[in-house]
Amino acid sequence: MLNSRAYTQAYYIIELLSEEKKAKIPKHIMKNIESRMDKTYEFLVDENNIEEIELLEDTEKIISVIYTDYLAKEEERKIILEAERKIGSANSKQIKVNEMFLKEKQENEKVKDKSDTEKIFSNILSSIKKMFRIRIVE
Repeated sequence: MLNSRAYTQAYYIIELLSEEKKAKIPKHIMKNIESRMDKTYEFLVDENNIEEIELLEDTEKIISVIYTDYLAKEEERKIILEAERKIGSANSKQIKVNEMFLKEKQENEKVKDKSDTEKIFSNILSSIKKMFRIRIVE
């Protein structure tokens, strides 16, 4: 779930677009954004310093999706989607590598736990044997 403040930020940034660009964004998308906004959060946007605004990560995601889906030219959209596909593929590979290392680590921990358990039982057995030796000798 995205942060409600991110929807507020996205809404006010979209409001800065020209009417022509805003018209490209479907009305149901804007209604969805409006319904998820934090109505108590004040987000002031200075049109002259738009590059300097610190946005929430979720706001950047919302704006990115809106730009890609509704505002980007077809050639630009293809480039963006290809880059996302490559990133997704790289992330997928990283996840598989992480899973592999996690499995290996878990297996090593099982072996370690097993050897620790064996050591404990061995120590207990040795102690019991010593007790019996002491009794026999006495």
